[in-house]
Amino acid sequence: MSISKSGAPRSRDFALCLQVAAREHRLGQFEAAVGIYRVVLQQCPDYPQARGDLSRTLFALRQWPDAWLAYGARFEAFEGAKEPALVARAGLQNTPRMTKDAKPARVAIVSEGGLGDIILFSRFVSRLVASGIDARLIAPRRLIPLLRTMDPAPTFACDDEPDAGAGCDAWAPIMGLPALLGLPEAELSAPQPVLRAEAARIEHWRAWLHQQRGDKRGPTFAIAWRGAPDNRAAGLRTARLSDFAPLAAIPGATLVCLQKDATDDEIRASGFADQILRPPASFDEDGAFLDSASLLMIVDTLVSIDTALVHLAGALARPCEVLLGQEPDWRWLDMAPGNVWHPSVRVWRCAAVETYTELVARCCAQQAPAA
Repeated sequence: MSISKSGAPRSRDFALCLQVAAREHRLGQFEAAVGIYRVVLQQCPDYPQARGDLSRTLFALRQWPDAWLAYGARFEAFEGAKEPALVARAGLQNTPRMTKDAKPARVAIVSEGGLGDIILFSRFVSRLVASGIDARLIAPRRLIPLLRTMDPAPTFACDDEPDAGAGCDAWAPIMGLPALLGLPEAELSAPQPVLRAEAARIEHWRAWLHQQRGDKRGPTFAIAWRGAPDNRAAGLRTARLSDFAPLAAIPGATLVCLQKDATDDEIRASGFADQILRPPASFDEDGAFLDSASLLMIVDTLVSIDTALVHLAGALARPCEVLLGQEPDWRWLDMAPGNVWHPSVRVWRCAAVETYTELVARCCAQQAPAA
């Protein structure tokens, strides 16, 4: 082991240890993995990757307080700083971070992660507002129209506005709210819809779907098979349209494509292009997911890999089948049945060497109630 000038071990000296811990995690030996991470962090307490990896294993063990604490390393691991970059952009760099049990008069909630993260964790913003705190959610401009349907809703500021956090007494990252609120696992779920689709849009897309299907009878499925290409985990959340062939084989099935970057070539090559409906190019143009939310209120079920659409369906309390690959995101608690976030979302996990096609076939063959 090499030693730094200060005499302390360096984080890079423990890379092999993290590989061993990750292997233990994949094997379901979560306690063993935690033990390795703890030893590494005793030697290198400021090793953000070790803390981030530890948090995933603690989430899998459902040790929520310790997991949220370890998950605090995400900014250093992904952004190289102790706080999100948006804090400075919003003019909050001299504003204290909210602490547990604090009751600031006005708190800025800083969005982080992707749009799916913001949709998922928006439920906790509503809880903060319901507790009597004046909360201002700083979020992407295009997502705010959808978020305004929360009840109770916070005030909003766009994340591209300088000094979006002006006048706030404290700030908090949106994904840190469950820990700040001290919520047990049973209170992470949202039994009622968190977001709502506009009634006029629902009727517009109902008429569109009826016109496109004509007299056709059978189930309607919204589908998506890959995440945003700029997502760090995009490579782990990518299926192929052809993997949905078992869904198309259901008698009378219609597949509504919600994959924004779908190409004509891959639809033609799917083998079931005649069963696929594609919304026009203007779909979701005037606000992120506004039209998607309306279509999810009409179709029977969303079948998708792990994308923001899954969290949208869950926030709308609409049926969804989420298809998880071999290395799912920590939010789905590795190897656990069901999920803790969305009662309407049923989780399907790829078994060892199982393909997405086989997973979709298994999903089609089993019709148990959503977990």
